[in-house]
Amino acid sequence: DLAMYKAKDSGRNNYSFFTESLSTHLHERTDKISALTEALENKSEFELLYQPKVSADNEQKITGVEALIRWHSNSLGFVQPDQFIPLAEETGLIVALGEWILLQACRDFLVLKKQGCDLKTVSINVSNIQFQRSDMISTLEKIIADTGIAPSEIELEITESYLASDENSVPEILQKIRKMGIKIAIDDFGTGYSSMSYLHKLPITRVKIDKAFVDGLPDNKGNLAISRAIIGLAKAFDLLVTAEGVETEPQRQCLENEKCDEIQGYIYSKPLMLDELKSYIDSRESIAALA
Repeated sequence: DLAMYKAKDSGRNNYSFFTESLSTHLHERTDKISALTEALENKSEFELLYQPKVSADNEQKITGVEALIRWHSNSLGFVQPDQFIPLAEETGLIVALGEWILLQACRDFLVLKKQGCDLKTVSINVSNIQFQRSDMISTLEKIIADTGIAPSEIELEITESYLASDENSVPEILQKIRKMGIKIAIDDFGTGYSSMSYLHKLPITRVKIDKAFVDGLPDNKGNLAISRAIIGLAKAFDLLVTAEGVETEPQRQCLENEKCDEIQGYIYSKPLMLDELKSYIDSRESIAALA
């Protein structure tokens, strides 16, 4: 059966031999699903890290943070996001996990605000499956009511593949989200199903330049042309632009010169735990005060 399904996955009119690795893969997948299901019962194995987003102007002020999920499984150890997020999406477990991420990120953001951190938004990645298999509007309304966070302080990061998934329902859902006051960003813009019609027809507030286009700046002429085109296109539609994966000063300087709005990447900070983030924000504010 395993060999048959592998052959089908490779395309019809094909064949595959059974190997022990197929059986091993199946057992590993089953173990991960079981562990993920168990972890979702109490959520204690998950934690959120936060990567600062910094304005690209001379002030270089921290404007917001992006929430990033991590899983420390009791049975499997640390599991990379690219190993469990796709599995959570395939099994539908992403709905429960995504709701926890939304709620916890909003709670953590308000903790930072109460501690004196001057932040504008918390950015949260939302899976296509969450939109398709849950009532996202009700979920957001409940989280806002439970936490007291201002809708304008929430920014949802969606993928281009979601924008292309259903031309009828997607605009309606996104319009409802924007009417609530929540911001909407297109993650990794330009890597998938890019279309100017998305920027023209849909209530997007920000686009994010993928690290693949930031790498090599400013010397790589192709990447420079793409980054410049994305920024120019966004500005034409009155959208904000964030560049991800910025690691060097020449990259940052190039993006500042091109009028990018925000910088996110290791040039400023890796993703941090909440207490580490508070210390990082305090240290930058102290340096700014002395300047």
